[in-house]
Amino acid sequence: MLGKGVIGLSTFMISKLRRAAGRIPFRSVWRVRSVHLWFWPSLLIVLGTTILMTARILPLRKSQETFVLHYSTALGIDRVGPWFLTFAPAAAGLIVLVVNLFLVMTFIRRDRLLASMVGATTVVLEFGFLAAGILIILLNV
Repeated sequence: MLGKGVIGLSTFMISKLRRAAGRIPFRSVWRVRSVHLWFWPSLLIVLGTTILMTARILPLRKSQETFVLHYSTALGIDRVGPWFLTFAPAAAGLIVLVVNLFLVMTFIRRDRLLASMVGATTVVLEFGFLAAGILIILLNV
């Protein structure tokens, strides 16, 4: 009988994922040029989002108790929260970058086109998180 893992996966599936990840050498992935074409721009966008939000939000946290987190044209301001929740786009961008790097490491040996598409999608998503961060800054400044 199979037990449950951390996220509800069976222990059998978790062991298969660990074995699959162990077979993919990290250095061989870095030798592929297409990985560099999406990883470094995505990392720069994540760092830029974090630095931009740090420079604009942290000085405001002493003067404002709550920050606007979401605005819609139909309802107006519909979500407010503490200052650290304004960093959600930067945190989500970092999570997407790490997850997609793992996916590319998994796909690169089987299908390079799929790995390149995952990488390109990462860059597009990072621009979306950057735009969300800029909009949160504009709502609060």
